[in-house]
Amino acid sequence: RAYNRAGFAWADSSTYKGAGAYNKDGTLKDNAVVIYVTSETAKTVTAGIQVDKTIVQRTGFQDIMQALEKGTETRPIVVRIIGMINAADMDRFDSGDEGLQIKGKAKYANLNLTIEGIGNDAGINGFGMLLRNAGNVELRNFGVLNCMDDCISMDTGNCNLWVHNIDLFYGNAGGDSDQAKGDGSLDIKVGSTWVTFSENHLWDSGKTSLCGMTSDCYSHYYVTYCDNWFDHSDSRHPRM
Repeated sequence: RAYNRAGFAWADSSTYKGAGAYNKDGTLKDNAVVIYVTSETAKTVTAGIQVDKTIVQRTGFQDIMQALEKGTETRPIVVRIIGMINAADMDRFDSGDEGLQIKGKAKYANLNLTIEGIGNDAGINGFGMLLRNAGNVELRNFGVLNCMDDCISMDTGNCNLWVHNIDLFYGNAGGDSDQAKGDGSLDIKVGSTWVTFSENHLWDSGKTSLCGMTSDCYSHYYVTYCDNWFDHSDSRHPRM
C-alpha cells in the first residue's frame, strides 16, 4: 500500500523536501543501488560505493554504511533486510553505544538512503541504529529488539528523516533506576530537524521517546509525530 508521505520530513521548505531513496509516487529513484541483507550475508554482502573518485567494493552491512561517510556517493542507496539479523551476524559495529552507525561527512549530509524490511518478519536483534550528520534518510518496515541503548538514536546534525512502520521493543537494562528496559526507543536531539515519525508501534518500552535535550532545540526542531502507538510503554510519549 502507499505510505503517507506527510509531516516535516516532506515539507517543501525542508532541506531535501523528502526522505529516502524512493520518489513521492513510491517508485525507486533513478540509478538506485539496491542491497539485500540477511543473517547469512550481513558479514559478506558487497556493494560498490563511490569513494572519492573510484567505485570501491565494500563488504559487510556496517562497512557499506561506513563508506557513505566520505560524502562522494551520490546515487540513491537502498538496503533491504530479509528476516532477522542478530548482533552476532554483523561484520562490526561502528557505534559502541548503539550498534549500526549511519553517518554523514558533515552536518545534514545527503545520504539519499532507505533501510527497509521486506515482508512481515524483518528485524534487527541485539543492536540499534545511530544516525549522525545524516540527511535524506528513511527507515521503514522492520522490528528492533533488545537494543544496546536506544533502538533508533538520531543524535547530532540530522535532517529529513522519515521513521515509519517500525516495531520498537525495549532494550538492554542500563545503569540507572529508570533504565530497566533500556535507555530509550526513539530519540532525537542535538540540532536534528525536519523529521517525521509515523505509524510506529512502541512495545512495552521504558523511556520511550526523547525529543530535544537542551536549549539547542528551541529554535529549529521541526518534528512530526503521527499515528504512533505507545503500547504499554512507561514514559516519554514523547518527552519534549
